Amino acid sequence: MVLGNFNLPSLGTSSDVAQEFMASMTIMDLTQVIQSPTHREGHTLDLVFLSGQWRYDLDLRGIVISPLSWSDHFLLRLDFSALLPHHREAEPTRWFHPRCLMDPEGFQRLLGGFPDSLVHEPAESLVSAWNRAALGALDRIAPLRPLRGCGSRRAPWFTKELQKMKRQKRHLERCWRASNSEFDRSLLRAFIRTYLVAIRAAKCAHFSALIASAESRLAALFRVTRSLLKDEVEEPLCKEELRN
Repeated sequence: MVLGNFNLPSLGTSSDVAQEFMASMTIMDLTQVIQSPTHREGHTLDLVFLSGQWRYDLDLRGIVISPLSWSDHFLLRLDFSALLPHHREAEPTRWFHPRCLMDPEGFQRLLGGFPDSLVHEPAESLVSAWNRAALGALDRIAPLRPLRGCGSRRAPWFTKELQKMKRQKRHLERCWRASNSEFDRSLLRAFIRTYLVAIRAAKCAHFSALIASAESRLAALFRVTRSLLKDEVEEPLCKEELRN
């Protein structure tokens, strides 16, 4: 978004300078959205330009132009909203007890002795009481900490169906390495071929949708093209397994 006070439109739309100015804005994929006069002389001097990338994502509404007593320019008020950028759903936080803080003697000391009040209680009550006591002692000696994910992020085209297929591929690979039989090897090779076909289909569907949505946005289209030119990792690994 570009906002500013431009005096060139006061020269008239037929002016060469004004036409050159508007043409340069068009070349930069900027569209002027103020269509009413913003000056006492009837000129539209205070302009708002939107880039082509945001023209469809930015909801511009409620343009109010009001005169001011202390200026020959009018007051422009804009109300706009934008969609939140696409982001992956946050995974649930995982918690763990740091192993470096584990202290058996300290744990035993915090756990304490067997309370006399539970001597004649049923077995279920005893188990529940000891579980609560052990968990409380463990929390005091090694408090829970959040496990920060440091693994690689999955590609946006990697669907849940592909995740299941990848787990199945690993299972077949483990079976083959354990048995070292030709039958398990042929099963693995056949499944890898199916897996590669599914990967290509998922990529094709994902990038086709991206290209269609970015057809009128050059910057987004260049980002999609750049992502297509990146080196692939998953496919070469699968092809290497096929050769083995």
